[in-house]
Amino acid sequence: MLKQVIALILISSILFCSCIKNNNLTLGLKEKKGIGSEVFHKMKILDLRKEIISSLGSKTINEFESAIERIYDETIDGGLSLERDIIDNYSQVCYYIGLTIPDKENKYISTIYSFRVNLILQDKNIIYYNLGKITSFRGADFTFIKEEYKDRFEYDMLNTKFRNVFLIDLNLNELFVTDIVYGEGCGIGFQPPNERQIMNLLVTYKNINEIRRWLQSSNVEKQIYALYGFYELNKKGYKPFIDDQKMIESILKKKGDLNFCYSCEYMTERIENIVKEEFDFQF
Repeated sequence: MLKQVIALILISSILFCSCIKNNNLTLGLKEKKGIGSEVFHKMKILDLRKEIISSLGSKTINEFESAIERIYDETIDGGLSLERDIIDNYSQVCYYIGLTIPDKENKYISTIYSFRVNLILQDKNIIYYNLGKITSFRGADFTFIKEEYKDRFEYDMLNTKFRNVFLIDLNLNELFVTDIVYGEGCGIGFQPPNERQIMNLLVTYKNINEIRRWLQSSNVEKQIYALYGFYELNKKGYKPFIDDQKMIESILKKKGDLNFCYSCEYMTERIENIVKEEFDFQF
């Protein structure tokens, strides 16, 4: 389902790493479109948006994917770019759908629009989704009313389970943040990501309360950085409190995709592989 292509589009649009170059997106793009062209593009976007919303009505991820795949053609493509555990049998999914509209006068010029559907699953059932802003590689910015659905009962169950372990409510604003990467060093200069630098300072000053707040985050990358922080302290003899141990053990059990960097490579790695390789807590 072109997961690598979609992940590359995501990475190139949010990380702006000077090392990454996607030759497939070098399309000789124009700076401006005429009024008629903008209307045509907006109509195409609206048509696809309606198809996406209709496909989400199935309320299961498998049926949604099947419905979306039926509308794929030479201008529409996509797939899962991120899928990982939240807690127990609840997971989060980011699904990307790309719309390519060739220029009417020059077939070598195209506009690429990117739709992102954020979903929460209970097993394979969709209990939450949102579809909001649409981004473009031509600079056009079409903003629509955010489309959102929530199964109140199942979402409350998820929130209760999350709160029982992490002691705070699930934060949707953090859950679908995708511009944080876990890594030791990124880019040509192997520069530590901002979150790594912050965590190193928190460890240096033994700021347990702030490290705990990262552990409680709804964002997996921040949770893994918190594991790193507690692990560094654990190696020096610090023993986390019982509540912290409970959170750590829950994160260590997570499976799925982690936004990861190593030098000029930005990719997704498996959470379970990273935690197994890097952390061996002694409680």
